[in-house]
Amino acid sequence: MKKINIFFLFFVFLFGCAHTPKSDIQMYVKQGVDWPQYKRVAVVGFEDDPSTRGSGNEIADLIGFELLKRGYSVVERSKVGLILKEQSMGLSDIIDPATAAEVGNILGVRALVIGTVTKYTVTKSRKGQSSLYIPTVGGFELPEKETYTIEVSFTVKMVDVETAVTLWQGANSKSGKGKIVLPFAQEAVKEIMRDIPVP
Repeated sequence: MKKINIFFLFFVFLFGCAHTPKSDIQMYVKQGVDWPQYKRVAVVGFEDDPSTRGSGNEIADLIGFELLKRGYSVVERSKVGLILKEQSMGLSDIIDPATAAEVGNILGVRALVIGTVTKYTVTKSRKGQSSLYIPTVGGFELPEKETYTIEVSFTVKMVDVETAVTLWQGANSKSGKGKIVLPFAQEAVKEIMRDIPVP
């Protein structure tokens, strides 16, 4: 019995180590930019993962927090939403050169941070009972096991409101085993924001 327990713990450890969260990061930063002029920015509510309502707001909040940590002055997101609503403006107005400068003037910023969440999910799967045979020990049954897979995927970019030029843009897809999405989202955002310029 003692040998079986030792081998069982070994296999649990071995397969557990195989489930390290994985990230797929892509990043672009425009060269030759005078970053201090973009110190004051506004983060606009991100588009949700269609299957997870509110996911856009969660990622946008995390982005805003990381921007503050890197020295940016971030306009309160609720204020941004209220002003845009009052002006009957939406995302198309923000990225349209004809109206983007007006949006920037209203908010008092030179750049806006926008994005889209494409995945923000927890998927449950069930693995049936199976047998395991270990030489010198013998065979025994492994219990049925439930696993949860988290997927977080989003894109984010900073846009000059006067020219509609993308100053930097990033994308990250992170997946791994777990039940709570937020820690994965926090880490995915940190991985992207490590590479953005400091104003």
